[in-house]
Amino acid sequence: MWQTDDFWQYAMYAAVAYIRAAASRAGVPVRQACQDLDERPGHPAL
Repeated sequence: MWQTDDFWQYAMYAAVAYIRAAASRAGVPVRQACQDLDERPGHPAL
């Protein structure tokens, strides 16, 4: 059964799947899609 402590892990898997699907749809590598997310306007610099 699912444990409450496991929800963060399921959320991470969902985020990875979503980013991979978006990159595939856009025709770019996953690395590029992640870099594009990091460079979007309004994103605080680290």
